[in-house]
Parts: sequence; C-alpha cells; structure tokens
Amino acid sequence: MASSWQRRKYIYCNMLKQQILFTLRRLGRHKLTTTINLLGLTFGILSCVVIYLYVAFEFSYDKFHADSDRIFRVVATAADETGLDESQYAARVAQAIGSRHTNVKLREEDFLRQLPDALKAIDQPTFDALNTYFVSRAAREAGMTVALAGTGGDELFGGYPSFAELPRMLRAGAWVPWPLDSAIDGAYRAGAALYWKVLGQAPPQTRWGKIADVASGGGDLLRLYQTSYALFTREAQSRLASSRVRVAQRSQDFGLPAEVADAWRDRIEDSEILHAISLLELSSFVGERLLRDTDAASMAVSLEARVPLLDWALCEKVAGVDPARRFSPLGKKRLLRDLALKRLDPAIFDRPKSGFVLPIGEWAKRRLQPEMERVLSDAPLVGRAGLDPESVRTLWKSYVAGKPGLYWSRVWSLYALLSWCQSHDVALAA
Repeated sequence: MASSWQRRKYIYCNMLKQQILFTLRRLGRHKLTTTINLLGLTFGILSCVVIYLYVAFEFSYDKFHADSDRIFRVVATAADETGLDESQYAARVAQAIGSRHTNVKLREEDFLRQLPDALKAIDQPTFDALNTYFVSRAAREAGMTVALAGTGGDELFGGYPSFAELPRMLRAGAWVPWPLDSAIDGAYRAGAALYWKVLGQAPPQTRWGKIADVASGGGDLLRLYQTSYALFTREAQSRLASSRVRVAQRSQDFGLPAEVADAWRDRIEDSEILHAISLLELSSFVGERLLRDTDAASMAVSLEARVPLLDWALCEKVAGVDPARRFSPLGKKRLLRDLALKRLDPAIFDRPKSGFVLPIGEWAKRRLQPEMERVLSDAPLVGRAGLDPESVRTLWKSYVAGKPGLYWSRVWSLYALLSWCQSHDVALAA
C-alpha cells in the first residue's frame, strides 16, 4: 500500500515538473505573447483590488466617528398648527437617502419664549429670517454643527409662482394704453384715500390691490418683479412713511435705489424671460435677503449653514441649459428632480408648493397680540423709525378686525422693524 502511494506521488511530482518545464520553454519561446498575457493578468488583478478598496471605502466612510449614524440627518421643524406639518415628507426623504430623521415641533409658547432671542440675533431688520433661526436652532439642539440648505433651487429651476405670474403680468401690461396708466393710478389713490380717511381702515394689499402698480409698471419686468414681491402698494408705502421718508421714496424706482435698478436692468437685458426672472430672484430675493438672513440666523446659534445649490460652477452650468428643459413644467423643478432626486418617490413632490411657514397670523391674534399692539402703538418709537404713527395704528386695527386683503406679513414686517429699532436703539437721523 505504501509503495503504491509512493509510486503515484512520484508520477504526480514528475508530471508537475514536466508541466512547469514545458510552460517555461513556451514562455521563453513566445516572449511577446507572454508579456501581453502577464500584463493583462496584472492589470486585471489590480483593477479588482482598486474596485474592492473603493467599495470598501464608500461603505466605511465616516465610520470611524463615534456617532457615525448622526453625521447626515434630516431635521424637520413643524409648527404645532393644523395644516402646517410637513414632517411626513421629510421622514420619507430621510428614509430614501438612508439618513436619520429628527422632527421638532414648534409650539406657540416655544415661539413666544424664543422670539426675543431671535429678534436680537438678526443684525438688520428683516421679517423673513425667523424661519431660518428656528430651524437652525432645532438642528443645533439636535447636535448638528453643519447644515445644508436648499436655497437656490426655486430660483435656478423656476419653482416660484413668479415664473408663471410675471410673464402674464407683462402680457397684461402690454394691453394697457399709456394714457390710461395715470388714470388708473389716480382712481386707485382716490379710493385708497377713502379707505384711510373715511372708513378708517387700510385698503387691501394683496394681488388685486396692486392693479394700479401693475399698470404703472407696464412692460418693465423689473418694476413688475418689485410689485409682485412688495408687501405694500406704493400708495400704502407712501401713506405709512413719515414726510421725510416720502421725500426719499420719490427718488426710488419702485422701491429700489436708481443705481441698483439700472444695474439689475443691465443684468437681465436681452435675456430670455424666464432666465431674466431667475436672475432677478438670485439678485434680489437670494442676494439681498435669503443669504444674509440665513448667515445671520444660523451663526447666531453656532450652526454653519451651507448652500450647495448656489455654487458658482453649478449656477453657470444651469444658466447655459435650454430654458425649455430648465424650467418646464413651471413650478415643478423637474430638471433638478431628474438630476439629483431620482431615488425619491415622485409623490413627495407632486403637491402644491408650501415652504416653511410659521402660523404667525394665528399667533398674532392670540398670545402674541398684546406685545405686537404695544410696539405698533408706541407713537414715539414708530416716529423714530421713519413711519407715520396714525397710519401704522390704522393698519394694525384693520388687521386685528379681520379686514380683507391684509395678511399677517404686513403687520409682522412693521413689528420686526420696530422691535429691531427698539432693541438696537436705532432712529432715523435728525
């Protein structure tokens, strides 16, 4: 038995030896083929190793952190009011991208308690930064130090109603004969004076209340843009302002300094209409308000907010996309969804645009009302801020009484301005 095993072992070893010698002779005889095969085998092995290392790195990225599961998180801040909670959509987004979801409820008592800190955190008067302050504070209290904001998505890809409304306003303005502009403006001012002086209430400041400004704006896209975003009609702005401020208003072009208006007109000159609106949104709404408000509000709670959609390279690339592909269908941001959000359920986006809105309108008529009335009725404070005390008081009473066409943002903007002036001891120069 042993001899049989030794014989087989000898045969196998001899066969292996002969095979190795045969292979070496062939390799020496066919040097080019051998080199090509060896290089191919080497590159194949190296490619497999590189792919393995890449996949391993991607799956282990940031795993060395003690709290690696908390690095990327979706934080949703919802007001504790019916119809204003979008946390279900935030939770679905977090699930789709494999992130943790933190939902923070903002109750009325929490808002009132944190409001003084929020107003002090804003170094310039603005009514639009409180949303960012409260969501930044919620993110910071959840343990985050850096947050990504979606600022720029609506402006770059046509998500706002302005992309549909402004072209319609331009077409409507083209049908108004220029002699009729003055007649419409005069008739509106007469009617507004009846509201202020006879009825003792503020006239509507919503879409139909701006018809005179739309007629005056005519075919000027910049003026129509300013009209669409204005909280007050030009007549109401003049009525609410003190006599000194009214003098300054006369030198402005629909609320803009003349040099700014000229620069923005040059920026949009000869641009396709939707691209021109995008440029105005980026110049005005983003450049003058959102970026500054986001920076001030987030840094007030030691949170670093980043805006990747406003990277200059991305903005330049998007600006070169055909408008038909970039903006269609209006309000849906389809291009952004196709490029970056393929893994998300389309049903998350197939709904009316809402945004993060605080129910200040309801709160202003409840527990917040005494504080707002105190500030808005402070005639010396109102006067120092360059406003007309009687008109401000009329506006506030009209809002509290529920008069039509007066949204919360109208009175809130004045309250934010006056509170800021009071907190920082600011007054119109003598």
